[in-house]
Amino acid sequence: MLAQGNEPLGDLDLLKGRLLKFLEQPLHKIANLKTETIPESSGIYAIYENSKGNVQPRIMYIGIVTEISARPRVSTGLRFRIWEKHCGNRGEDDFRSGLKELRRLQSFEDTQEYLRSNCSCRWLEEGDSGLLRRLEHFSIALLNPPFNA
Repeated sequence: MLAQGNEPLGDLDLLKGRLLKFLEQPLHKIANLKTETIPESSGIYAIYENSKGNVQPRIMYIGIVTEISARPRVSTGLRFRIWEKHCGNRGEDDFRSGLKELRRLQSFEDTQEYLRSNCSCRWLEEGDSGLLRRLEHFSIALLNPPFNA
């Protein structure tokens, strides 16, 4: 295998290693998540729908954060994207709209409750925005989350 990150096979090994590291990160139930637990750095994240019984949770969405705001007292990075945009009270985004439609939920509040009761997330911090973009595309291609289609 080629060792250079710019070489196709070297990049493939790098992406495979990062994806495996990402998938080894702990799953955090949305209901138990605390804002201070989520880093304000850039990285990749996934939102899962928990399954009943011993079935593995299903990856529903994969996203990245590449830019961090320098504004004081404002959540940024992974914290903003996971906590405020997808799981918080900042209005509907494409993920929540899709979840609402898929699960035939009636309102924003129903969707929020469904997220808290039935979903988890994981993340991996990464500072290289070029690598993050490639890792996002690689992860989506291999894992096929329904809300990234």
